[in-house]
Amino acid sequence: MSRLLLAFALVLSLPACQADLGSAPPPRPRSTLVVTNATCQAGHCMTIEVRAFVTTFLVPQLPWGSRVLAEVGPGRRCIVLPDTMSLTVIGPNLTGRIDTTVYRWTDSSGISLTAIDSALWYGHPTQAGIDSTLLAIYPYDGIGPAVGETSIFVPVSAPGWAVAFPSAPAFDGTIMKVASCTP
Repeated sequence: MSRLLLAFALVLSLPACQADLGSAPPPRPRSTLVVTNATCQAGHCMTIEVRAFVTTFLVPQLPWGSRVLAEVGPGRRCIVLPDTMSLTVIGPNLTGRIDTTVYRWTDSSGISLTAIDSALWYGHPTQAGIDSTLLAIYPYDGIGPAVGETSIFVPVSAPGWAVAFPSAPAFDGTIMKVASCTP
């Protein structure tokens, strides 16, 4: 009789176990970014590159970042932010041996954004560089290629973000939490 009760209890618990095995949490939607390219209002229309400066890459990065996220012509564009990025560094370690280190970033870590005009990058094969070179457009601030940058933010902490470039004052792009956009 006890075996019969045990078998009955197992049969009753089986559907619950099967339901647990088949129910994975749905994937989390990636954060988005609305970029407003206001360079025409500033008097120098240009296509800009929005670049990420990744705080967890513990190697020297150029001031304008290590990865191009998107090109944005005058107006607005919705960008889906990446959920991961990696950087592979190959070179000699302290003992002189060639070593490989992979730095990883996830959207739960901080990044900052920089917008640049790539016209100064000779041979830079992007639409931003081509547009700016063909139109003989020069950098917005007259000093270098950057037209603004944001403070550090954590993408996963909001469904959406928004920023306008060029920044006013220069290099003070306010990054704001907003609703998610559709690319």
